[in-house]
Amino acid sequence: MKFSKYFLITFFSLTFFKINLLTPLPAPKITLVIVIDQLAYNYIPKLSPYFQGGLKELLQNGIVYQNTYVPHGIPETAPGHHALSTGAYPKDHGVVTNQWLDLEGNKIAYEQDKAPESQIFSNLSKEKVGASSKNTMVDTLSDQFLLTSHNTKSKKVFALCLKPYPAIAMAGKLGKAIWFDYNSGEFTSSKYYFKQLPLWLKKFNSTHVIDTSRPIIWETCYPLSSECYNFIFSKNYKYAGAKSFIKNPITINPESPKGFDIYCRLPQSIKHLRELTQETIDKTLLQKSQRVSQILLWVSFSTVDLAGHLFGPYCREIIDLIYHIDLELKELFNYVYKSYGKENILIALTADHGVAPIPEILRDAGYKNAIRIDAKKLLDDLNKQIDKKHKIKNFILRFEPMSFRFNHKIFNQFPHSRKREILKTIKNFLMSQPGIKHAWSYKELEFAPISQNQLEYFYKNQLYYGRIGDIICQPSPYCQITNYPTGTCHSTPYDYDTHIPLIIYYKDMLEHKKIYTRVYLQQLPVTLAKLLRVPQPSASAQQILPGIY
Repeated sequence: MKFSKYFLITFFSLTFFKINLLTPLPAPKITLVIVIDQLAYNYIPKLSPYFQGGLKELLQNGIVYQNTYVPHGIPETAPGHHALSTGAYPKDHGVVTNQWLDLEGNKIAYEQDKAPESQIFSNLSKEKVGASSKNTMVDTLSDQFLLTSHNTKSKKVFALCLKPYPAIAMAGKLGKAIWFDYNSGEFTSSKYYFKQLPLWLKKFNSTHVIDTSRPIIWETCYPLSSECYNFIFSKNYKYAGAKSFIKNPITINPESPKGFDIYCRLPQSIKHLRELTQETIDKTLLQKSQRVSQILLWVSFSTVDLAGHLFGPYCREIIDLIYHIDLELKELFNYVYKSYGKENILIALTADHGVAPIPEILRDAGYKNAIRIDAKKLLDDLNKQIDKKHKIKNFILRFEPMSFRFNHKIFNQFPHSRKREILKTIKNFLMSQPGIKHAWSYKELEFAPISQNQLEYFYKNQLYYGRIGDIICQPSPYCQITNYPTGTCHSTPYDYDTHIPLIIYYKDMLEHKKIYTRVYLQQLPVTLAKLLRVPQPSASAQQILPGIY
């Protein structure tokens, strides 16, 4: 009898505890998804001892996922942002890279849309190019969030970025995308998202005019002599795409094409975007006539990515930009906490991909297998080899990371036996090149018996017919196939390109912990959908992240 009594007490206690754990958390009023483009995970243990702002707060209070990966063989900005907006792979949402080659070899930029109803408001060019999410083939978290909106509890979604395609990827079909225009030096959007540019955004632009009459000076967060900048290779600019920006006057010429491009590589652009974020929240939630009950706000800081391609991951510019983001996030968090209550704010922070070291720096340091492969020369040599063996000129049309598109009009005329011989020639030539580990045809990779725990499987995730090329390459570790003679990129499945930070913070609702289980970026939108009490993106088959319930 006593045993039964204790058994029942234990049973009901555990049952109540389990039900309590599975009870949905209250949906937040403001959900902030912060994306720091190109923030490889290895920056966190390296720089976190010197954080004093928002990054420090999240690391100390949030759920910190130590092993988060972007499962892409060709990790780039557009597919990375689609991973966290759709919860799906490029093979499903269709955005295989930032730009791709169609079957005729034409270059297609993800965001470009020639339709008049997608015209960019501040586009100063004669072409009047537009921008929209027409190339996203599935719905997003933003779409699902807004589909549950109604008159008495209206919801809003904004996606803010210094570049158009990350903002568009996160806004989806129904949200509002806003980005920085390199020609005008203002934040803009397209008619796809707004009938007219909002008055509050016009006013923000008028009060945040970039002064081009004098050079901009890069001031570091801390003295350059301090230990927080004293890392290996931090002063090595030998293979960078530009001389050091720090302390050197930077001149902006608004008359030149993309005149404000350089501004987005400076710490001033981080503050600019942070202030726009605060303005967007205020102008959305303080408009009583709209009765907005919830806002989902995506904010993508592109500065580390834009500067990182020039300087690589080691230079002081990149280190200092991360410190600037850390301090600006503190300003942003303090502002929303004070204005809207800490208990009403859910924050997620992550990245879209990592970054590779500059191969020449590693080569000088003794890693002789680190190679930069000239993509144009590789393409020319490949065409010469095909002409030599098969008497076909200019068979390979273009290269886009990491794939080649060949001439289908010529190729489709041949019998299967000759097609196989041509493909064999291409593959053998590519795999004979130092720095290239694998080369597959599209169909070969599609049906290759590669297990999911192999890095090569990441390439299978990016197979979308008509967008990825006909021959896909995998460089060896620390090797790059690139059109650029200096700087760096991110286009491989290796840890430095695919391992990223991920933190979720919801005061008093989620317990601070570190989780070492391997997880994927595609799990974040599914988890956010659960926390927001909306359906998950329909193309995602991911599970929610561990440690939430």
